[in-house]
Amino acid sequence: MLRISVLCGFALVLLGALTMEVAAQTACSGWYPICKQRCVAQNINCGHCEELMATCKKSGCWREGKNYGRKLHCNLKKS
Repeated sequence: MLRISVLCGFALVLLGALTMEVAAQTACSGWYPICKQRCVAQNINCGHCEELMATCKKSGCWREGKNYGRKLHCNLKKS
């Protein structure tokens, strides 16, 4: 029973992460929490997330960090 509960909890966390990734694909504001989550996971300063957000609000594009392939996502809602 405990194992099933743990597996269900893990599935919900994974689903939440996937939902966040989908939301991130449409708006600048969706990429911001992903940026924060990634730098916290890597135990690095998150100051660059604010810079990325400001740039995204101007351009509609978000560039991921080098650890994530420096992918450029454009045509995002500037919110």
